[in-house]
Amino acid sequence: MGPWFPSKPDTPRPALRTEADLWPEDGDTHIDTRAMEPPGPAVAILTQLESMGDNAQLIAYLDREPIFLFPELEERDWSWEIENKEPGDVRLRIFRWAGD
Repeated sequence: MGPWFPSKPDTPRPALRTEADLWPEDGDTHIDTRAMEPPGPAVAILTQLESMGDNAQLIAYLDREPIFLFPELEERDWSWEIENKEPGDVRLRIFRWAGD
C-alpha cells in the first residue's frame, strides 16, 4: 500500500482527535467522537456510560456504525437505537430505563 494522497494537492489530511467532546443538551448528555481513531470512540462512550445511571440517555456522534460497540453495550445492559446513518455521520441514542 502506498502513501496517502489527497484528492487535490492542496487538501490537507484530516486531523485526528484524541478526546471526545461532551456536553449536556435538552436533559441528555451528548458525546462527539467523530475524527477519533478506533478504539477511541468506543472507549470514550463506555467510559461516559460508567458515570451514568438508570433513566439516562447518551447521544453519540460517530463517523461510522460502531458494530464492535454493540456487544459491549448489551453486556452492560444498555439499549441503543441508530437515529441517523449517513456516511461519516452516524448518530446513536444509548439509553437504559429502570425496570427494563
